[in-house]
Amino acid sequence: MQITLIDKIREAGSSFTFTEEDLFDQVAGEVASNSRKDGLWTKALSESGMNEDKAKALYIKLRVDQLHAEAIGLLEKLRAEEHSKLLNLLDEAKKDRIIAAEELSKATQLRIEFDEQKIQNIEELKSKTDEFDRELHYLKEKLEMADGKILELIKENKLLQSNLSIVTGK
Repeated sequence: MQITLIDKIREAGSSFTFTEEDLFDQVAGEVASNSRKDGLWTKALSESGMNEDKAKALYIKLRVDQLHAEAIGLLEKLRAEEHSKLLNLLDEAKKDRIIAAEELSKATQLRIEFDEQKIQNIEELKSKTDEFDRELHYLKEKLEMADGKILELIKENKLLQSNLSIVTGK
């Protein structure tokens, strides 16, 4: 059985191209194998006044026109289906893009919050470090004052011991 032009289109899809010669080749094959379309053959006979030679020529013209219209119709249908599929894919891609944008926005917000927390922690650490430095400075001053008092007490002690030695004679 001969593969028809319509079968070729169905197999190849909407990108299939055909020529007028392809149409005539198929009709020639149909005529040679006596697989004419009876209704179309009857129409050709009727319009040719029952003259078989004229009917054959008219049948070929009518069948080529019919086959051409069928092939164009199928190609348009396949293109419409492909267009519909592409629109669906586009809609899905748009939805995916919206979801991705929302996720990116959430991630960006989390990053901002993380950075703000990090800054807050750094500021708290700096504040505690400053407080520690002030406390350290205060303690150093107290230590210096204590060292000063100790030195004074040592001097006083030496003076008292000296006075005591003078008084006791030792």
